[in-house]
Amino acid sequence: MNELHVKKVLEGFPVLSQHCTVTPTVVRGEHWVIIKNTINACHVRLQSDLWPAFCQLDGSLQLQLWLQNHTPVFGDQRLLGAVMQLQRQGMLSSEVAQPQTGSSVARFFAQKNPLMIRCALFNPTRLLNALCRVSSALSGKLIRWILLSVVCLSSYLLVMHWPVVVQQFGQSTATTYVWHFFLLYPLSKALHELAHGWVLQRYGGQVPEAGVSFVVLFPLPYVDATDSWTLTRRRRMHVTGAGMLMDLFVASCALILWIVLSAGVVADMAFSLVLMSMASILVFNANPLLKFDGYYLLEDALDSPGLSRRATLFYQYLFKRHMLRVHGNIKPIVANGETPLMLVYGFLSPCYRVFISALICVYLISTFHELGVILSAFSLVPLFGLPACRTYNYFRSSQELSGNRWWAVGTTAGIVFATAAVFLMLPMPSATRTQGVVWVDEQAQIYASLPGELSQILVANGDEVKKGQAIMILSDPTLDLSLSRKRAAVRLAQLEVERYRQSDPSRAVAARIELSQADLEAVHAERQIEKLIIRSTEDGRVALSDGYTSSGRYVSQGVLLAYVVNARRRLVRAVVDQSALGRVSGDSGDVHVRLASAMSHSFPASLVRQVPAGTHELPSAALIDTGFGGFDVEQNDVEQGPRTREKVFHLELAIQGHESTPMNIPVGTRAFVTFQHASEPLGTRWFRLGRQLLLKHLNV
Repeated sequence: MNELHVKKVLEGFPVLSQHCTVTPTVVRGEHWVIIKNTINACHVRLQSDLWPAFCQLDGSLQLQLWLQNHTPVFGDQRLLGAVMQLQRQGMLSSEVAQPQTGSSVARFFAQKNPLMIRCALFNPTRLLNALCRVSSALSGKLIRWILLSVVCLSSYLLVMHWPVVVQQFGQSTATTYVWHFFLLYPLSKALHELAHGWVLQRYGGQVPEAGVSFVVLFPLPYVDATDSWTLTRRRRMHVTGAGMLMDLFVASCALILWIVLSAGVVADMAFSLVLMSMASILVFNANPLLKFDGYYLLEDALDSPGLSRRATLFYQYLFKRHMLRVHGNIKPIVANGETPLMLVYGFLSPCYRVFISALICVYLISTFHELGVILSAFSLVPLFGLPACRTYNYFRSSQELSGNRWWAVGTTAGIVFATAAVFLMLPMPSATRTQGVVWVDEQAQIYASLPGELSQILVANGDEVKKGQAIMILSDPTLDLSLSRKRAAVRLAQLEVERYRQSDPSRAVAARIELSQADLEAVHAERQIEKLIIRSTEDGRVALSDGYTSSGRYVSQGVLLAYVVNARRRLVRAVVDQSALGRVSGDSGDVHVRLASAMSHSFPASLVRQVPAGTHELPSAALIDTGFGGFDVEQNDVEQGPRTREKVFHLELAIQGHESTPMNIPVGTRAFVTFQHASEPLGTRWFRLGRQLLLKHLNV
């Protein structure tokens, strides 16, 4: 406010609104009052010793005179702060209107942010009253026992069916999860919000509004439960936690339903509902670093209302006092023992918000491209741009810095540049991570040299074999008959040689030539029959190919029959995209592999071969992105196999022998590969990633 407006405000005669209700409460042993505007459902919390002074504002007392009377007791900063709070929420009116705070840009981003739009639809009071009447026979203790029983039953079933759960999780595709999410998550969120309103209504509170909020363009139901501030701290925690308990109840019921039902669409939707409800609890609602249920639970559990705002003010106070040398700054209210909490929360919360905002921007740009860049501004400008503008205005015109302005500017600039140098110029470890599958080289693949019927299988999957050991026997009656004829021809040729050896030496020579020819043909026939015995080409463990694990099947020539996995010659066929190919092939140091079947061990590996040309093929369908890592595919045809949207490059890595390496790793096991690179500054890395993102999605 400018000086002229401040003068007019001080000359005004303010009056408290008649639409306010006052509820006393206790926070950390201190007495407060909750003042609620029944028209707009806004709340203001004041310390109880201030309330008698504000009761004198009935329109007959000038504000300046009122301040003079009470400043010796409460201080002018404390009184003016409370007056501004009440005026902003429409609880204190005077002849002079309160000017709009903040710039027009700030109001625009606050009121017209497309990433956070709230649309009120109806008053749910009648619905919640009906629900309370229906559930009036259920006591709180009975409701807790029902919830505990369902959760315990589902937990037991989860433990008993854990392998099946893991298998189902791996088989579900990203497409399935996406359409289940759009269909089921709004319903799950509606039940979550209904639980908040139901518990609040049971405790005598009011829920004046329900509607839909569009969070990052996705519609989510909401209810206005701000009336919970009029409740005791214990009951307020019940209202806050009701939503997460509803999510847990829904997840438990869905898990039981999935186990009971046979495979089908309904069972798949129930399984997706389990994943969504648990992710909603663990990632969002229970997270105290964002202003969701977990944050308000933490506030009440620690009896520390306004934790986020006061932590920010506490850091501002510390910065102004110790860095800018502003000694007239008033310390925010911090109760005994709250200082460590303010320091920890005031640091972690903004860092996490920046991380979430970065993820939102990447999602918007990758999904909506040019429009995503515009939408990202509504996330980045309030987070970085507006605070930067307010900081600039503070350093330029704040009266707190009178006589100390250049010191404050220089100190702040030094801190900013030092921090930027650490984050953007200090070399940090760098690595490229990708995925692959365990494979074997060509020498360890066993093919059928000749066609025939699979008559005997001499080994089982996982058996250890030696080089040259027989693992299968094929049979071909035509080859057996041919060998018998060749041997008969050899015996006949031997008789001819004996017959003419004495009587006709010239004919004996011709007979010997025929005998040699017959011997060669017999040896060739024996070698052909020998090829019907399938032998291992090296030492290792055998893995029979699908379809050739039982006898009696006809085998064509050249068919792959088995693999022999050598503990010292196993390969990983990995895949990288074009953006990572240059660093992997030209700037790779150590390479490490973790197998899905042995994630606790990291095995050294070496790059042995790189396919120079890009392809749309994947070595295994296990590398398809199912929503939790992998490569995007445009089709997954049975005949052609999975085909990626963008070209990928195949690499072959040899897992080096190690004492702790498992000897029996099935072919096709997923592998997680890490290529270590030279240290790189974060600034260079972020610039490269941003450039790749723009080139990929904006075609610039």
